[in-house]
Amino acid sequence: MKQLDYLDDRVAESMAYLSHYFDHAMERATSPYLATAISALRDVALGGKHLRARLVHIAAGEATGPENQAAVIFGAAVDMLHASFLIHDDIIDEDPLRRGIPAVHHAVTEKTGSARVGNAMGILTGDLGLMVTYQLLSASPLDDSLVRRATGMVAGYAAQTVSGELLDVSHLVNENIDIDSVRLSNHLKTSLYSFTAPLHLGSVAARRDNPDTLSAMSAVADPLGRAYQAADDIAGAVAPVEVTGKIQGGDLVAGRKTLLTMRLCDLSLEEAVEQVTAEGDAWLAQARGAVASPHLPEVTRAGLHDTIDRVERMLHAHR
Repeated sequence: MKQLDYLDDRVAESMAYLSHYFDHAMERATSPYLATAISALRDVALGGKHLRARLVHIAAGEATGPENQAAVIFGAAVDMLHASFLIHDDIIDEDPLRRGIPAVHHAVTEKTGSARVGNAMGILTGDLGLMVTYQLLSASPLDDSLVRRATGMVAGYAAQTVSGELLDVSHLVNENIDIDSVRLSNHLKTSLYSFTAPLHLGSVAARRDNPDTLSAMSAVADPLGRAYQAADDIAGAVAPVEVTGKIQGGDLVAGRKTLLTMRLCDLSLEEAVEQVTAEGDAWLAQARGAVASPHLPEVTRAGLHDTIDRVERMLHAHR
């Protein structure tokens, strides 16, 4: 889509900003273990599809000057936050793979022969990423009021993510839960930091963070995030490692409570996939309707429609 030609270059600017930070951090590494943590964090942060950074730039539009500089930095920060959560999530879920290669904690465990050391390194590497997220914002050349606004947003949505993860972990030991509880944990741990936060930060960067615009962004982000999680829940149960980079059927083996596994008491796997797909489609329809808001700039609407189409392809990839 020609209207979105700017996006790849803007995301690349955010990743270059992040890469530059890692270059300096590696120069100051005072021990082999710190160098290992920085290197692992870099691999996770600079890998992947950069959906969250892309959403920042979608919300910011074709910003220039200081507004573009803010969007570049905010895009780097949200991808760093995401990397931190992934590293911690792999430990929580005891996943040995991330994007087809050993997860940080598992790689260190294999190297040292100690799961304790591996888990400790994984936790600390994720913690380092969280600190770097806020350092990227606080040490940036941006205006202090802008940094304060963005930092407050990131901290608030990060706290909600932790709340969602805690709820998700509680499902492992609580058999008396319903699917709405799973939907709530999905919303807290995925929709808010992966969709709402980047879109709000992009609006802040472009100086369009008025209540009407932020509300319009949230109206798209919430159902889009829920559809994204539905697609992820399907992939976690049936997609091969070549697609997810994680062990096939990991959610089934680990007994995790997801939109799909919660349905397996009454349905076959194929039937459950169909139901979760239908639920995801309903969320996507809601997101598409919300994109029509007059409070969203035209270029942002185009970017959101493109993102919805991408999530839809993910959702239907394993039917």
